[in-house]
Amino acid sequence: MLAYSGARGAELFRDPQNDRRSGLRWRHVDLDEGTLRVYGKTQEWQRTPLLEPGVERLRAHHRRQDPPSHEWPVFPTNHLPSLYRLVRAADGVDADPTNDTV
Repeated sequence: MLAYSGARGAELFRDPQNDRRSGLRWRHVDLDEGTLRVYGKTQEWQRTPLLEPGVERLRAHHRRQDPPSHEWPVFPTNHLPSLYRLVRAADGVDADPTNDTV
């Protein structure tokens, strides 16, 4: 992604030190237009181009990942509490792990 887009790593990946940088989500990706919507260096949302090889690879990644919603991160971490919260939210279940009413 870094090689095929105008985006920086800080714009694509989650930064636990910055609440505004939650990482690239599928809702920010437009494969038809070949653009990504990122929270840029200027601290504003902006569109950045994605070259065709990047579009092809991201399309394949989307098929493999099969995200449950557009809120799903393009590059998820293996942080289990975060994954748990996202899966429960995508299923429409309360994401609070202390709530055991399923």
